[in-house]
Amino acid sequence: LSNSRVRLVEGLLLFSPVRQDDQGRYTCQATNDHGDDNYSIQVLVRIRVSASLSPPVQRVDLSGSARLVCQVSGQPIDSLTWYKDGQPLGPTSRVHIMDKTLQINQ
Repeated sequence: LSNSRVRLVEGLLLFSPVRQDDQGRYTCQATNDHGDDNYSIQVLVRIRVSASLSPPVQRVDLSGSARLVCQVSGQPIDSLTWYKDGQPLGPTSRVHIMDKTLQINQ
């Protein structure tokens, strides 16, 4: 096994650069005249998290409702928290948070 990105060097499997499709189960198997043995490991590729709202400015009518959806990507996404003026938002009678969506009612 050898290409410009994945190489086997003295028993080490080297990836450079790592890609998302490198994630999976890898098995090392050794064999000699007395038998064989193997060991498997699961490789999880972490991807930097990215978040955005579109459009960046949203206008809503007074006494209306607002629904904001946060577009996130990355792996893993450990948590998603909504903030207003730097303060974390929690659910109230007017504020509802479901997954990536923030709903603010009148």
